[in-house]
Amino acid sequence: MILISPYTYINKYKKVCYSINKEWEIFANKLNDNLFILTHKCDLKKIKKDNIKMIILSGGGDIFHIKKSIINKSRDQFDSNLIKFAIKNQIPILAVCRSFQLVAYLYKANLYKKKNPKKHLIFFKKKILNYTKKLMVNSYHLVNIKKLSKDFDIIATNSDDFIEIAYNKKSKMLCLMPHPEREFYSKSLTPLIKNFLL
Repeated sequence: MILISPYTYINKYKKVCYSINKEWEIFANKLNDNLFILTHKCDLKKIKKDNIKMIILSGGGDIFHIKKSIINKSRDQFDSNLIKFAIKNQIPILAVCRSFQLVAYLYKANLYKKKNPKKHLIFFKKKILNYTKKLMVNSYHLVNIKKLSKDFDIIATNSDDFIEIAYNKKSKMLCLMPHPEREFYSKSLTPLIKNFLL
């Protein structure tokens, strides 16, 4: 099974809501697995670790460091605990967009605000699968990552040399600024993630 930490927000009735896009379910099906949503009150100690193929930290919203709010703080705390849980139990982590920013912040990277074009090229630093030069992606993030600790292998950057894809072999963590679940380029990134899970 695949576990996912959802986008969290307060609706018009002042209720805390957890949400994922249907595209994540489709993405999980491509990996021949079922998707289960985690909530912030979930007791990680009660989860059977042996059946978990991967934990996805989804995108959407801002981390607390960028935008101070109770919701962002709560989500950061839960996702940080989820990262520790995954690393301790050697469960692969897929951190997407906002969650990549959180990972970068936890590893003391510098974050920069700069709006990216919705469609832009990313450039691969090394040959991985069929990714030899560049790939067009569709991205909505306003926060960028310039440097990461030596724990990470930089896989791809954009034209401003901001990091788009990185890998931490020791922690089994693949970090993406592009959203692999979005149909525009899901076929392009799915092989990379399948290879990561091998």
